Amino acid sequence: MRYAAPYHGRGEAYRAKGDNDRAIADYDQAIQFDPKYAAAYKNRGYTYLGRGDHDWAIAAFDQALKLNPSLAKSREGLARVQGLLAKPPNPGTQTNAPTR
Repeated sequence: MRYAAPYHGRGEAYRAKGDNDRAIADYDQAIQFDPKYAAAYKNRGYTYLGRGDHDWAIAAFDQALKLNPSLAKSREGLARVQGLLAKPPNPGTQTNAPTR
């Protein structure tokens, strides 16, 4: 984890600035150094969520929870994504509405 922590920290800084691509790259690097670094998966999940990449966010949160089931923020992030996916589409944007 010694080498992973600086990448994780820099990833958090990039995410705070809204630079999601660089944040994900640094989280990936942290995970490469320490594949059991649950916090890196969790933060990667939140970054994917911010980009609207729901499937990737779910995968990241799931992995974080496999590594550390007591990581509450991962559970919250996963619930948030699942809630977004469960919402029905806005009626004004339906394209399959019947025509008259």
